[in-house]
Amino acid sequence: MGQPLPSPPSRLLVVKVHGMGDAVLVRSAIEHLRCRNESLSLGILAGDATEEVLAVGGNFRLHRYSQKNLTLRSALRTLHEIRACSYDALVNFEQASLAGSGFLHATGIPTRIGFVGNESRAKIRFLTHAIGFRGGVSMWQSFLAIARLIDRRLPDLLVPLPLPLSEEQLRAGRSWLMSRVTNPRARKIAFHLGCGSGQPFKRWPLLNFASLADGFSHCDPNPAIILTGQPHERALLAQFRSIYKGPSIDGTGLDSITMTASVLKECDLLVSNDTGVMHLGAAMGTPTVGLFGATSAEQWAPAGTRVTHVYETTAQCSPCVDSYRNIVPTRCANPDYGRCMAEIQIDSVLNAARRVVVGGWLT
Repeated sequence: MGQPLPSPPSRLLVVKVHGMGDAVLVRSAIEHLRCRNESLSLGILAGDATEEVLAVGGNFRLHRYSQKNLTLRSALRTLHEIRACSYDALVNFEQASLAGSGFLHATGIPTRIGFVGNESRAKIRFLTHAIGFRGGVSMWQSFLAIARLIDRRLPDLLVPLPLPLSEEQLRAGRSWLMSRVTNPRARKIAFHLGCGSGQPFKRWPLLNFASLADGFSHCDPNPAIILTGQPHERALLAQFRSIYKGPSIDGTGLDSITMTASVLKECDLLVSNDTGVMHLGAAMGTPTVGLFGATSAEQWAPAGTRVTHVYETTAQCSPCVDSYRNIVPTRCANPDYGRCMAEIQIDSVLNAARRVVVGGWLT
């Protein structure tokens, strides 16, 4: 079932409803497909977390899925919408949803492409073409592998592409920074302190982030520290600012993913826990350092031209999170809470940043 199609379809439905960071990579994969197949007509089935990334700047037909507002009526309406579009094929970038695969089978789309894993072999009866996950392979490479079932000639050496932001959107990000960074020569360094909700053990300690900011100030006397995050993370940012005495900028007011992307594009460096923002910054071309402990760096390290990651724990329980095998603990099981992230050394992150920044300003 893993054989590529003999030729790319004319009308393709792309499915990704969960995971903003996933959506950044999926959007890049379908942009590579579009570049090679200009006549390809695309539809997108997107969720609340993925719609903005998947739809921005694209002439796509958008079908919406909202898990928060899902009813039988809304599901049937979406099913009717999709059936009316007469797609030739669909590619489902979700990894573990059996119910979702059953719903997509009901669309009547003749060619259905997707992932199967050891824990979701039942999905295979809903698919016409499938590939399994391989251990030690990044999700970016897995997404490209499934895209090659659509276009077998898709090259091997591809990197994620920036979101196709308009000049107006890019200008908005520059203006936001200019109004807050008083020194135009300051290095703009973004920190993403959070990790979404429900898994605080995936965060590098705030004290370490503050010490890292001090380390940057020894290389550049007045760095501008930009703190990205969601509104519910403002208390976390306030804790950081109570520790770090240098100037920092609260970025929780960035009210869209596209605005965050345009700001990150202007930054000299991003240091982030394993989050969607990490993948967003890497795709926008920002030199990026990802911090890993609870999640697998082999699967989720940032992909791009100026990216790296740090993973150096000795904890036997790491990594403990594997969302695609439905292993998503809500608390740390190690008696030394958050040990895997706390073991990341500040000097290791500084050295990682030196490997990716442009211009050698961290020497």
